Amino acid sequence: MTKQAGIKTENIKVAAKIDLNKIEQWLRKEYEKEGQGFFSNKDIVIDNFYKNQLFVYIINNFPVGFITGPFDGPSILNVNKDFQGIGVGTRLFEYILNKAIKNKIDVIKIQCKPETSVGFWEKMGFTIHEKHEHSYGYMIIEYKNNILSGEKIKVVINTYSEDNDEEVLSTYEPIAFLNKNKSITLAERLFLFEKTLFEQFGKDLIVSVVINGEEIYKDKAKREKAKDIGINKSRHDYGYFIDNIKLNS
Repeated sequence: MTKQAGIKTENIKVAAKIDLNKIEQWLRKEYEKEGQGFFSNKDIVIDNFYKNQLFVYIINNFPVGFITGPFDGPSILNVNKDFQGIGVGTRLFEYILNKAIKNKIDVIKIQCKPETSVGFWEKMGFTIHEKHEHSYGYMIIEYKNNILSGEKIKVVINTYSEDNDEEVLSTYEPIAFLNKNKSITLAERLFLFEKTLFEQFGKDLIVSVVINGEEIYKDKAKREKAKDIGINKSRHDYGYFIDNIKLNS
């Protein structure tokens, strides 16, 4: 089947066993013909199938592309060569992205393999960086938060390196509201990310939280106390994020 045959029906879904069998068949043919492709990773595909994390793009009852989970770090995205260039890969990633947003996932991480995929992931909105001679990409997802009351309160968040807790790296003054339960909700999720700092092993982020001019916290973001007041560690160790600040912790 080729894309020239015409498209009558299309959809994305969790793969059924028949879809997995068809995928294995065209991956095998691709490998036998060209000596490359994702057939060597078929065990990963099969493993994701049994975890219900293999998602397929169906055209006329044929799986022309697939993406494997999880939602915060899909491992394989592949499109049958006969259907490349018509947006199948984009639609598959958007499907995963929508699932990630529904599950409030903060960061999605991918490995750009093969290296020729870097351009595609950049187009999808990923920031690319190199580590151990491999290219990786990350996407920070932004969220609006539900405001429980309308009383604004002044919040200032400063970040520092553990090497120097006097020199401010970044200052944030998010729009924030005081709730009836004496907690604070930020209008938008605040993501604390210091690229240079996180690329240096052993360097911790220090966070200062100031409410109406009073500093209620200044210490490493990884401390249990930080978590208690609402500073959450991101997936894949890309930073920390804050949605709410708890005043009575």
